[in-house]
Amino acid sequence: MAAAKPPSREPFIQEPIEFAAGEVCPDFAVRFENVRGGQTLTTFSNGVVRITGSLWTRVTNLDTGASVTVNSSEPATLTPNSDGTLTLKAAGPLLLFFFPGELGAGRAGAILSTTGLVTERVTADFSHIISFSHPHGTTEDLCQTLLR
Repeated sequence: MAAAKPPSREPFIQEPIEFAAGEVCPDFAVRFENVRGGQTLTTFSNGVVRITGSLWTRVTNLDTGASVTVNSSEPATLTPNSDGTLTLKAAGPLLLFFFPGELGAGRAGAILSTTGLVTERVTADFSHIISFSHPHGTTEDLCQTLLR
């Protein structure tokens, strides 16, 4: 009997990322920068990926300089589906961004800081969100917060 291949572990390093006004927040350009902690990707032989660790992210309105730092330390699991899509499940503090229309036709982009269970189904290359669910917990739209 062959032994199961052990999972691989590697640091999950996210470089700062910026979006122009309208790409995520409708009214201003925004920057995401991880400022504390670090995360680890654990990849299992069946293709499931687990993201763990502590992470704090600063989100900055590049037009005004206003910023907020949020805990984005969710434990999350990415599971490949038989149709080639991926399902993300996370429970805990999570930071997500959405482009216009991804939360529904005609809806603006958003940056959501959430607690509680989040389930998202995406294409394998993460280029399209197929479905998003956040049935309970808290949600703060940081695009609105950073307008103040």
